[in-house]
Amino acid sequence: RRRTASAPRPRCRTRARREVAAPLHGNGVWAGDWILFDASVVRGLAYYTGIVFEGFDRKGELRAICGGGRYDKLLSLYGSPTVVPACGFGFGDCVIMELLQEKGLLPHLEPEVDFVVCPFNAEMRLHAVQVAATLRAAGYAVDVLLANKRADKAFSYADRVSGRRMVFVAPDEWDKGSVRVKDLRLERSEEEKLADRGIELPVAELVAELSRIGVAPQREERGA
Repeated sequence: RRRTASAPRPRCRTRARREVAAPLHGNGVWAGDWILFDASVVRGLAYYTGIVFEGFDRKGELRAICGGGRYDKLLSLYGSPTVVPACGFGFGDCVIMELLQEKGLLPHLEPEVDFVVCPFNAEMRLHAVQVAATLRAAGYAVDVLLANKRADKAFSYADRVSGRRMVFVAPDEWDKGSVRVKDLRLERSEEEKLADRGIELPVAELVAELSRIGVAPQREERGA
């Protein structure tokens, strides 16, 4: 077929392919079982300036596990004064999860939540986040219930995430500089849980008070 002036030169494509293949050969990984050249692969983003690639499971039963390529001008778009050659890729988390489950390589991990921090209303939400930050800085695993939920719904959420204790951040206690901490590990009915007001602890000395009454992070209890 006659090549027009605007048509790409076949030898350029061949040269580019050789440039990619050479180091692969040198590392002993260029083989049909591992790498296949496919000129039809097109990535959905426009910043690539060279070769693009995708990775799949050996059986070829799943969609691409990862994908990426060469992008020499990407950093310049974000303010780099010089052109920085770069190559990278991103993983698909759902595909990786599916593959690990299929291979039996995904461990069953129980959630470890020391505290579920529950704000009384939207106005208390920022204070709840501050309390959570204080607890996390002390090594506790903390979840924050950001959605406005009734107390019974909050307890149900804490059960789902295996929360051991709940910290209530409410206006009355907050005005006094304190929060309420309730132990969720006790076997009680929903009515008993709702009736139990827990213990009131000062926010300024929350970590010290928790340590005084023997409340340690789970990871410390098991020596991790």
